[in-house]
Amino acid sequence: MRLAYFPGTRRKVTVAEYVSETGAKTARTGDDYIAPDAQCPACLGNMYAVRGAPQRIQFFRHRVGLNCPASRPAGEPYLRMTPVEPDVVGGIELRRAFIENWRLHYSAIRTLAPCLSPEEFLTIVGSADELRVWEHRALTESWLPQTLVLLIDFPPWTGLRRNGVPERDLWLRFWYQGQHETFSALWIDMQHGATLCRASFEPPRRETDRPRYENLRKQSELQPDRNFLNAPAKYIPAFIVRTVEHGLT
Repeated sequence: MRLAYFPGTRRKVTVAEYVSETGAKTARTGDDYIAPDAQCPACLGNMYAVRGAPQRIQFFRHRVGLNCPASRPAGEPYLRMTPVEPDVVGGIELRRAFIENWRLHYSAIRTLAPCLSPEEFLTIVGSADELRVWEHRALTESWLPQTLVLLIDFPPWTGLRRNGVPERDLWLRFWYQGQHETFSALWIDMQHGATLCRASFEPPRRETDRPRYENLRKQSELQPDRNFLNAPAKYIPAFIVRTVEHGLT
């Protein structure tokens, strides 16, 4: 990882900046100085600086045993989304409400994932069906957009196009800060303000490839609007409405 939080802050620094501010061990006999760990912007776990020759890339590395969303393969959810104790009846009702208000949900997800295509939206719905996301106990409709974006990645070529050219330049992937293996564990932290992040990667040259963490260009901390169900409906182009309504029937 090229950037990490400076110890005790939320300020992102490079290895060079980290070393210049924390110092390093010297050759003096008895010098047992150990620089304080930096923190991973994705999982908030401890990291240490790996320093090589000046001409080599310097980076931060996780301490052993951390479960970081940034280390998960791109193109699949970074945590287990299927509920262990599903609420089937509640899931049916939640999905029904989602379909009834799909335009509001489309607009909310589009705010998080710009250039959202109808095909991406329908893929999200299909993934939620397959993983039974609707059946998580206590999950409510206002939490759905920031939950559903965890299900798929958003490369340029699956988003909206203008004159045949993708409108989205980067590969988008979403995760919450922290170390979570299941959505049930994440849900507890979501109630206490866990931060949703949008990671923007340089896309691979081939559409069949996936980006790696070293391709990360930016990580943005988001504040989803949970009041979107009460907001006025935003404009959605007619071709998107036709595609989505056909796909949902």
